[in-house]
Amino acid sequence: MNRQRVLVLVLATALVLAGLAYWIVPHIETYEHEVTENISEKVRQNPFLAMERFLTRLGYSVETSRRTEVLDTHPGNRDTVVMEFSMELLTEERTQSLIEWLERGGHLVLDVPAYGWEEDGVPENELLERLDLRVAEQAAEGSDEDADEAEADADADVDPKKNTRLLHAGGQTFTVDSWFGGDWVEDGSGTAEAWRVEGVPAVLRYRLGSGRVTLIRDRDIWNNYRIGNHDHAALLAAVLGAPRGKVWVLYNVKVDNLLEIIWRHAAAAVSALALTLALALWSLYNRFGPLTVTEHRRRRSLGEHVQAMANFAWRHGRAGTLLAAARAELRHRAEVRHPGFQYRTPADQYAWLAERLHVPSESVQHALETKTSRADEMIEAVALLQKLRNSL
Repeated sequence: MNRQRVLVLVLATALVLAGLAYWIVPHIETYEHEVTENISEKVRQNPFLAMERFLTRLGYSVETSRRTEVLDTHPGNRDTVVMEFSMELLTEERTQSLIEWLERGGHLVLDVPAYGWEEDGVPENELLERLDLRVAEQAAEGSDEDADEAEADADADVDPKKNTRLLHAGGQTFTVDSWFGGDWVEDGSGTAEAWRVEGVPAVLRYRLGSGRVTLIRDRDIWNNYRIGNHDHAALLAAVLGAPRGKVWVLYNVKVDNLLEIIWRHAAAAVSALALTLALALWSLYNRFGPLTVTEHRRRRSLGEHVQAMANFAWRHGRAGTLLAAARAELRHRAEVRHPGFQYRTPADQYAWLAERLHVPSESVQHALETKTSRADEMIEAVALLQKLRNSL
């Protein structure tokens, strides 16, 4: 193997290994989690499995997912999507698509945690700008005096024995965990319906076109470990309203990298390219032993083959069988390729076949009807029959 081929093989191998590393590294995750005995694998994998089962019993059609295809394939106009806000996930294009879906009648339940927004304000996102969402003043200032005042005003809504708070939702009241609510965001437009805990909005509900947007302080109250606490399940049913379409619950959504997108949309092309690369590398590899040069041999013509076959049949007394087979094959092929041939008169058949090769009609009649008594006549007849067959 020469140096050039070795270099090409090394570069191709390095390219394949780099591609595999680029695909594998983003999929390696290090995380910690508590292992609970007697808990099913589905619960470990899906933190909102209990929510899915609860809504299914209420008559909802529910599906939990970790893939972004739910947002890219446009849910139904009566569907509901429950998800957490993420600048990485809600790109400009995807946000615009969501807004159009909402205006057609969709319902988006968005967990807006507001962590780390105090200094920079609300992230630049078209949906949040349409809602005129702002960071709450108390959250932005974060003073001790404001905190003391909030605690004093909240005494009536806090049950220290049960460690709960009351969420006032219009004419309803729900008991929630004590850490649900607190400093959050506020509605700058004044158009939202606010459900409050301790006088501070914990749920904001907007109308957007024919659809709705529900912003919630912490959707983790509906995970497997908290949905059964207090009135969390009843609050979920109140947020969703009566069943109308499918409910999509997105959790731990990961944005696909470039290789995943390419594989999902062009798997056949990638496979073909990989196979081509493998074959190209294989073709560069030297085979064992020297290459044998094949001696050039002259190809025999069809006439020579027919003559050799006819001579063999004549010597072994099978000339009549060979000639009969050649005639039958010619008539069968003529009928298949040109239906109605068998209904012509013999003279018309001879004339029609003679025109195919521009030979005399008598030669065709002789090949089809005359008994041969010499080897050369039989060879000539078989050769003509073969030529007539190939001309059809």
